[in-house]
Amino acid sequence: MKIRKAVIPVAGFGTRFLSASKVVPKEMFTVVDKPIIELLVNELLEAGIEEIMLVIRDGKEIVEKHFEVNKELEDLLEKDNKTTLLNLVRTTNLADEIKVVKQEKPLGFVDAIYYAKEFVGNEPFIVCTGDELVLNLENNCIKQMIKAYEDTNKAVVGVSYTPDDELCNYGIIKYENEGEYLKILEFVEKPKSNAPSNFASNGKYLLLPSFFDVVDKKMATTTGEILIPDCLIELSKQNELVGLELEGERCDTGNKFGFVKANIAYGLKNAEIKDKLLDYLKSIV
Repeated sequence: MKIRKAVIPVAGFGTRFLSASKVVPKEMFTVVDKPIIELLVNELLEAGIEEIMLVIRDGKEIVEKHFEVNKELEDLLEKDNKTTLLNLVRTTNLADEIKVVKQEKPLGFVDAIYYAKEFVGNEPFIVCTGDELVLNLENNCIKQMIKAYEDTNKAVVGVSYTPDDELCNYGIIKYENEGEYLKILEFVEKPKSNAPSNFASNGKYLLLPSFFDVVDKKMATTTGEILIPDCLIELSKQNELVGLELEGERCDTGNKFGFVKANIAYGLKNAEIKDKLLDYLKSIV
């Protein structure tokens, strides 16, 4: 079945970027010249995704507005014959492709995904966190995940090789090799020591409708927040999940180093500034 839909939960408070994120949502921070959320949406559209749901909270309406028409701005650019900028602005007019729903209470990532249950229906779908980028201009990571689904007919969790000193920040998988894919045996959340591998979940998922059945069962027996690793391991036990090491430069913009890294990585791919940026980097090392 063709993958047509995607969900991006963007309801968090971005506390690791205070005070910058006090008013401006973290997803609207720019990487070179585009907001993080726009880069994520573009990645999905390039992979053939047709409909995207953003799960936001009160105070994040600016994320929705970014994808609406700004007639005053467009009229000004048209009047000044700034055709290139006008066309650039119009590429973000995606109200037809993007739907928005508000998460009523801050009950976590899985709860945010659950808001898309009706939107998704009986179709497989992509889920992206609002702060993880994987830079691969030749073969974007969503295309890689779709191929894995087409090969296996299973849900897919994207993982990236992660240095030892960063493993304590992520969910780490214990796995066995299954050809080019990984059989996930266990998720260890932010291990302080003895991590089972160097593969960390990178916030990219391709899920099947059966994911919601797992969540429904957990909701019936759990009063607190339901965690994504707990749901994924249930899918793995049912032989409905594979892991995929994504090819590309992982940039976790949810932390300060990852955000700066993303700006450098994307800047070095930007024809307008790459030479000056490279010269500058050479001059300071």
